[in-house]
Amino acid sequence: MMSFKDFKTDSYSLDEVIQKSDFDEQLEQDFNTIDGNFCRLEINCQCLINARRFLNNISSE
Repeated sequence: MMSFKDFKTDSYSLDEVIQKSDFDEQLEQDFNTIDGNFCRLEINCQCLINARRFLNNISSE
């Protein structure tokens, strides 16, 4: 028969889980930062494309 102590987590295992969770949270923050930067880059690129089209249309008239 299993006792309560068989299911008890030692402090080392608990610390390992906590560190892994913190690592995952840091990865999520890093990903969100990269994703935000990519969105801004995409907007800037689209602005440059639109400006180029506008300037090409003016010069061809």
